[in-house]
Amino acid sequence: MPLSAGCEARAPGAEAARADAPCTPPTVWPQLPAVESIMGRNASPADAAASRLRDSLPVDPSVVVPQYAFVRSEDGSRCDPAIVVEARRGVFVYWGVDLTSSGEAAPEQVELLGTDRATAH
Repeated sequence: MPLSAGCEARAPGAEAARADAPCTPPTVWPQLPAVESIMGRNASPADAAASRLRDSLPVDPSVVVPQYAFVRSEDGSRCDPAIVVEARRGVFVYWGVDLTSSGEAAPEQVELLGTDRATAH
């Protein structure tokens, strides 16, 4: 999913020399969806059967899900608003703000914005 204005912040060690597209929040962020999450607990056989596991990566308990975010394309040409619905060490799973698209992104491609629609920008 592409990202929008506000995605200038980068994870330590991420490339900063390229000219990235600006990140722009949507006119109105949607309500955060009520999503099932396996954050903060071990995956169960039911999680595995429902394909909620991403390559058996451990969950990242420091990331609150769901939450608003900007997701930048690998080449920096797009920056789109998104909702992170799963956080694993090394990968974030997100939905587009239209709630019909989804994808995965590396942590250095994601700027987490929190859970408050009023301050997510």
